[in-house]
Amino acid sequence: MLRVATVHWKTEEWIDVQLRYFERYLPKPYQVYACIGGGIDPARHRHKFHRVVDSDLVRHFDKLDLLGATIVEEADAADQLIFIDSDAFPIRPLGAFLSETLKEYPLVAVRRDENLGDKQPHPCFCATTVGFWQAIEGTWTNTHPWINDQGQPVRDVGGDLLKLLNDRGLAWKPLLRSNRIDLHPVLFAVYADLIYHHTAGSRRAGTRLDKAESGGEFGAAFDRLVDRNDEISGHLFDRILAGKPFLHYLGCGPLGLPAAAAYRLGFRPSL
Repeated sequence: MLRVATVHWKTEEWIDVQLRYFERYLPKPYQVYACIGGGIDPARHRHKFHRVVDSDLVRHFDKLDLLGATIVEEADAADQLIFIDSDAFPIRPLGAFLSETLKEYPLVAVRRDENLGDKQPHPCFCATTVGFWQAIEGTWTNTHPWINDQGQPVRDVGGDLLKLLNDRGLAWKPLLRSNRIDLHPVLFAVYADLIYHHTAGSRRAGTRLDKAESGGEFGAAFDRLVDRNDEISGHLFDRILAGKPFLHYLGCGPLGLPAAAAYRLGFRPSL
């Protein structure tokens, strides 16, 4: 059994989109556990999930940890476990990949090297087993920083998970950005030609990289970058919501075709 943990916050627009891609590309049987809040009425969507966890928690890592604990209580140790952001979804079948990869590594996750050298497993997509998550007392908290490519300490979701893995000397498999076309260096990402992460799907589309490129300040230059990001975000989301091809904008084919195959078929980006 595959158990999936996802958090939907402030906007409900991604719920049906994500579930549609789950149905297409996740191995069956699977169950989806969701934490829904930030103004979304859970009652409107409860019937779509195996379980909706009601909580007044605000911090993202607290909600992820609550979902993880709920799944551990119900699941078998051998069950596969996926944590995934609300604005992320698979773009190719994951069954064989998960089975093969989790035989070699205890955990596989997105690593956002492009975000000034982020080093932690990122919760936009992380897969492991219930037994492993329980054995290491897995958590998404952010008390332990890492040093980024600019020599600065960074605290973010997944920092403590990175420390748990490093302290035990456990190798994990990173999924790296595979875009052939970058509409933004961090946003609108495809990882390992398997996972799409829109990024900032429930907030304005500003990143640490945008701040660095704006002189390290939140000001007019930063706002201009975010305005452009939001424009691209809206364009892509409209296509995703309507079920139209969008991956060719990123150098990848519609319906999850690898980028090379998409280019052979003649798909090209045009914004």
